[in-house]
Amino acid sequence: MNKPTVHVAIALLFHQGQVLVGWREAKQHQGNKYEFPGGKVEDNETPVQACRRETFEEVGIDIERWFVFDEIHHEYDDLYVHLHLFHAGVESSQLSQINRPWTWYLRNQLKNLNFPKGNDVIIQRLVWPDQMCFINDQNFDLNQYLLDQENTHIYWGRLNPNIATIESLNALSDAIKARLMIDLEIFQQLHALEQRKYAAVCVATDQLNAVVAKINNIQYDRQKTNRVADFVTQPAINRAELLNIPMATNVLAYCRTSKDVQHALHLGCDAIVCVDDAMQKSNELKTIFTQAQDFTQGKHADADIEQTQMQCHVPVYL
Repeated sequence: MNKPTVHVAIALLFHQGQVLVGWREAKQHQGNKYEFPGGKVEDNETPVQACRRETFEEVGIDIERWFVFDEIHHEYDDLYVHLHLFHAGVESSQLSQINRPWTWYLRNQLKNLNFPKGNDVIIQRLVWPDQMCFINDQNFDLNQYLLDQENTHIYWGRLNPNIATIESLNALSDAIKARLMIDLEIFQQLHALEQRKYAAVCVATDQLNAVVAKINNIQYDRQKTNRVADFVTQPAINRAELLNIPMATNVLAYCRTSKDVQHALHLGCDAIVCVDDAMQKSNELKTIFTQAQDFTQGKHADADIEQTQMQCHVPVYL
């Protein structure tokens, strides 16, 4: 028996380290489980249009700027589901408009909620570690460090983008790759099957500037041709296409200034690490960054960075 295929748009809504979650009633498909906002894509709309409409109808808020998060295919006993996932930030001014019983949960709480099985990979990408370690030594013992530090990802920086580096990375175990973040320039040289094994790709300041300039040019061209963004036509920003990486890749932005942070948010990066001048010039072989838990109080030496951090809705590492 042929199973029907249903296209569903899902909204991942973020606010200062939290994710908006609801509850599916027993009468619904996969009922008595938690859910993200969203619903079926109608015949006359694109997935992002459905995402915006469903968010307005279910949650009660209208969001214009959306970012492509992923596309997931999942087979249930009775049907195939094609999930189109988008994410967006919710501003403080919109919080009072949110319908009940939608509830905010910290990202690390999501693992303890009973979601439909098709959401497992989503939860995995949304939950970031408490710490990340920046390594500036190509001879660093990754195996031993990861054994000692369970809830830490490693960014292996200052690697030369050459064949020897690619061969060294390919020789690592999949368990290490799952907790390793590498530079965009190196990541793009890996085979697609290898790329999917890594925790994240790290985008530097110059790369952020170039991609945001490209986004601005695209939006300007739309306005010139009267394809102005409105409720029906506004497209989602697809950072995977802009960075030439697989859609399911987490993106970490390496930021030194408040402008860098704004660019990271404009691109829809999944997390941000803030590095001050002292850290940038440091010759330390290992630097630990901790995920900020208090979004009302910054901890960065740069006051502009500190202020911008409080506007972020994705994990920030300081």
